[in-house]
Order: sequence, then structure tokens, then C-alpha cells
Amino acid sequence: MGPAKSWDHYKSAPDADYEDKQERVRREFWTFFRCEEGQEERAEKNLVKSARKRISDMHYEERLTCIIKYYATRLGQKVSKTQARQMPLTREQYIEMIPWWCESFADCWEMIVDRWFTEGSI
Repeated sequence: MGPAKSWDHYKSAPDADYEDKQERVRREFWTFFRCEEGQEERAEKNLVKSARKRISDMHYEERLTCIIKYYATRLGQKVSKTQARQMPLTREQYIEMIPWWCESFADCWEMIVDRWFTEGSI
């Protein structure tokens, strides 16, 4: 199994404390938020809709973050998000910019980076 790419992947990902990763996200979400009585079904639909979008956007946004971080830390240049969209890095440069949340999973980070090259995201 590789890194999650969609909300559906969270359903098939095992979790030590919950039925799956989707359930973990749901439970953790509801420890911080509440909804009006009688609005639970609507709130659940909004949660799922938001999770789908955030997971989809997460990889795209991280690619831009890598570009901005690379230019700042390696080249001493400030790059805006708009500029970063037009400035792809090499695979090796992206690999160097592993985010903190993936440091313990370098193999997964490489899979994410490889997707950017194989799916035409760059």
C-alpha cells in the first residue's frame, strides 16, 4: 500500500485504534466540532465532501510548497505560489524537500513525487 491519494484510500487503510483511517478522521473531527441537533446527516455529507477535496488538494499544494521551500533554502530566492506553478523541480530536488509529516516515510514520499511525474501533474 502506498500513500493515500483519495478519501476512498482512507477506507482501505488499516488503523490500530479504529476500523480504518476514514473512521479515525471522522472521530477526530467530531472531538473538535459539533453540529446542531438534527443536522448530523448534513454535517456528515459536508465532512466527506471537505475530506475528498482536501486530500485531492493536499498533494498539489505540497508540490508547490516544495518548490517555494527549495528556492528559499537552496537558492535564497523568494518565490510566490503563482510563480511556483510555472517552476517545476527535478525529481531529485523534490525528494530533497521531504515535508516534516513524511520524514519517517521516505519511501512514501518518493511515491508521491513519482506520481507527479507519471500523472502529468508537472
